[in-house]
Amino acid sequence: MVKKKPQVGLTFVFRFSSVMPPYINYRIKQLSDVEYQIARMTADGLNAEEISKRVSKEMKKDISAHMVRGYYRQKIYEKLGIPSSILMLCVAMDGPVPAGCFFEGLTPRQNDIARLFFVGMNEKEMARALNLEERTIKRHKEKMREALRNGGNTEDLSDAAKLLKALRSVMIHDRVLTVLLDGVWNYQEMLENEPVRPKLG
Repeated sequence: MVKKKPQVGLTFVFRFSSVMPPYINYRIKQLSDVEYQIARMTADGLNAEEISKRVSKEMKKDISAHMVRGYYRQKIYEKLGIPSSILMLCVAMDGPVPAGCFFEGLTPRQNDIARLFFVGMNEKEMARALNLEERTIKRHKEKMREALRNGGNTEDLSDAAKLLKALRSVMIHDRVLTVLLDGVWNYQEMLENEPVRPKLG
């Protein structure tokens, strides 16, 4: 049986537009100062204890790690209108990577997986989008982390926020493909009679 060739770029665009609410930049601006700082530090890969210490020191607010994990993060997810996922918070704060980008030092298949990771796909969804087994996705992700470590990254790449940050640091734009896929995204929204979302990233 011949497997259908996956269209990763189109999957990427349609997935992002389905999980990220419109006008996300405007929603981010509606966060309070404390909420914004917690969201920003979370996207930068800091854990709840580190965030609690920094907020207490820099903003003179007595906020426990428990409050960061629970009350504040839940409020942030609600205000932004995104799923309760640190991965989705990272994408909301930093924007998606352009669908036409690629990541230096990764194989073509690892590049496909990295792009889908940036729209919050779990391993099961990635396997479906790429016509692969879940265990193959896991193997590729481990090789991807290994390649980033070999490139000099010393962070704990099992953490989603730190992995995204590491991938952004080796990202290279393919401008032609990005423009093409942005056009697909805009056309899709025009057909649905929706306003075109401001571009992120």
